[in-house]
Amino acid sequence: MELTTLEQLLTTIKKHGEIPYIEVKDSLLDKEKIGQTLSALSNSASFHNQEYGYMIWGIENSSWNVKGTKFDIEKAKQGKSGFIYHQIIKAFNYPPEILLKEFLLSQGRVYVIRIKNCGNNPLSFVKIPYIRSGEVNDELHNHPIILKEIVNKNVDWSAQTPKGSCMEWIDEKALEYLRIKYLEINENREKQLDNTQLLNTLSLLGENDKPNNTCLLFIGKPAITKKIFVDRSKLTWVYRDELNGIEERLLVDEESMPLIFSIQNVFNKINKFNTTLSDIDLFRNDVSQYDAKVIEEMTINAVAHRDWTINFWIEIVQTPTSLEIRNPGKFRADLDKVLRENKRPEYLNPTLVDFLKKIHLMEKEGGGLKKAYTIQIKKGLKIVLHHDNESPNPRVDFILTGKVSDIVFARLMFTSKDLTQDQVVILDKINSNQNILNKDVTKDEFDSVRNLVTKTGQGGAHLKIKEHLLKKSKNYISNFSNTHASVGTSKEIILDYAKKNSEFTTAEIYDVMSGKSEVSIRILLMQMVKNNVLERKSRGIYRLVANKQTKRNINKH
Repeated sequence: MELTTLEQLLTTIKKHGEIPYIEVKDSLLDKEKIGQTLSALSNSASFHNQEYGYMIWGIENSSWNVKGTKFDIEKAKQGKSGFIYHQIIKAFNYPPEILLKEFLLSQGRVYVIRIKNCGNNPLSFVKIPYIRSGEVNDELHNHPIILKEIVNKNVDWSAQTPKGSCMEWIDEKALEYLRIKYLEINENREKQLDNTQLLNTLSLLGENDKPNNTCLLFIGKPAITKKIFVDRSKLTWVYRDELNGIEERLLVDEESMPLIFSIQNVFNKINKFNTTLSDIDLFRNDVSQYDAKVIEEMTINAVAHRDWTINFWIEIVQTPTSLEIRNPGKFRADLDKVLRENKRPEYLNPTLVDFLKKIHLMEKEGGGLKKAYTIQIKKGLKIVLHHDNESPNPRVDFILTGKVSDIVFARLMFTSKDLTQDQVVILDKINSNQNILNKDVTKDEFDSVRNLVTKTGQGGAHLKIKEHLLKKSKNYISNFSNTHASVGTSKEIILDYAKKNSEFTTAEIYDVMSGKSEVSIRILLMQMVKNNVLERKSRGIYRLVANKQTKRNINKH
């Protein structure tokens, strides 16, 4: 475990408070509470699809500031019972994977216990498994839905074979269409496979060459899939234009046809009403609301990630200004990590995903959602996420907006061809007022777009953001890099400028930090002079003091 991991954990709790798989303590020396909490963290990490849970000492509650601690569980004793660590480990139903780590920070010592998620085997302490419920530990048996989900974790529903499954359950037209799609792939053109070989190659047969759930979902006879899956295998679509009194939807037979047909059918329906973005002079007539790649990625993403054990179906609702994909089940990812780091949760149904990759409906390298998101944002459009994981019937809604609401931002995105995917993601956060440093935007993110959002940078070969272009410059220049920046971050901005210039004037810093008042900037400069970071050569002229660039000096105030 590296220091960067601890910094990320502290950033997370400062933003969200304590979350189910991270528990912080300023002090705690009670083996019962520690054991129960570690059980709860391991089980909660599994439920929330995190690799580890963390128990951290030396952090002050509520403020989440580093307070420091002397705690070390391997040296800790409680009363006459002696050392507590091995007593806690012996009280678990199996020895969990645990890492003990200390970090010596400038603010104080922090001690961390990292515990591996329990997988599908709940971790019990003194024969009772626990789960985090709000800010307390509760017995896992009081949460039967969570318990069921943990126990069933890593069970690949898509690979299972229904009772009585046989080749006669496969729809002949769907099988032939599948063969055509398979042979359209370049490396498959010369292959000659019989039906069993084809289905085995595509991971669609289970034991004794019987069709598995994935096979029946995509190419099973509708009468059979209706009996086995009830409504789960349906894919519905509706277009509603209330202003003009138009509503069109799939026919009942179209909703229930094999998925390999209904997916393509839905693509065609969406594109029928996929108009061009011609409401502003920025776009050419051939720029559509939704690229074919975006439509395909968002729909296939729903099929790949949904919980197929839930007896509901995927719904797609289209209007003149939006495309909404409603998927049954919980949202199991951290969207920010998906977009910034391409980190997605493990697939619930890897066999189904393997099939989708083999027929090129999914990208093998991942990152499809991030690409779809980037394509939309570069048009000045949005992808909005709604989910309610606590509902008895949880659902994930992805909403693609099809109307430009911020013309200035759309113009910036559409004309800035050299922006990277990461820069697009960060600039969208800033434009959405998620721009407070060390809360909404990390230091690394700030550094990656620093030249794009301040007046001093060139912003790439073909991009230079200026106030007269943005008009919403408050979001980009004032709020992001200056107004909401902490004192420490503001000083880092000044320090960065000082490193690049042998001397600089107060007026130059006024320009660099246009969102701050002149009075506050002068105070910052005086503090940095007092801390021996800057030297004041003469009235209004400063330079960097050699060998005085430590973060501790900079942030002291």
